[in-house]
Amino acid sequence: MRILLVNDYGTPDGGAEIQIYRLRHLLRESGHDARLFTTGIETPGMKNTADYKCVGTKSSFRALLQAANPWAYFKLKDIIRDFKPDLVHVKMFLTQMSPLILPLLKDVPCVYHVAWYRPVCPTGTKMLPDGSRCAFKAGPACYAQGCIPARDWIPLMLQLRLFKSWYRVFGSIMANSEWVRKSLVGQGIEPVEVLRYGIEIVNKETRLSEEPTAVF
Repeated sequence: MRILLVNDYGTPDGGAEIQIYRLRHLLRESGHDARLFTTGIETPGMKNTADYKCVGTKSSFRALLQAANPWAYFKLKDIIRDFKPDLVHVKMFLTQMSPLILPLLKDVPCVYHVAWYRPVCPTGTKMLPDGSRCAFKAGPACYAQGCIPARDWIPLMLQLRLFKSWYRVFGSIMANSEWVRKSLVGQGIEPVEVLRYGIEIVNKETRLSEEPTAVF
């Protein structure tokens, strides 16, 4: 199969990036033609080895690009025309590539593996600035609670609206946990399945020791 992997960033310095590179490696080992499409942003000291790249930014213009990235749109259009993928696997796309790429996927089998709360939260954390859990739906509360500045509020609200208008191009949406799935469904994004990562499930009744050890 020809499989196109899509992720905002291409340097392996984050969980989603490490996973997408690992997925490309395993797919190629299985005999598939797997290729990765990211922005050209690089972290100093790390190399972006994606097969295709488009314009991205970490500057103050990032909010505008997150709402509508024309470079991502035209690059993906060229990739689909030339590579003709049998399947598109999308990981992260709302921090750089924008929902503008979604209409291009309407005629291609595609899946969306949600890594965090970004489809329903402009910061992706579902946390308020004081560290408490956010119970608000994305909208005026994002500015009123101090989560995003006024200059970013309009483009980010436009982004979420475009996502909700076009997310049904995905044949399958998979969340990485039941909690993320509930957050998506709670804001009208469904159906969503859960694809847990390959770790052992811990019994709910497991108790920590009096002096637990934490590893990061």
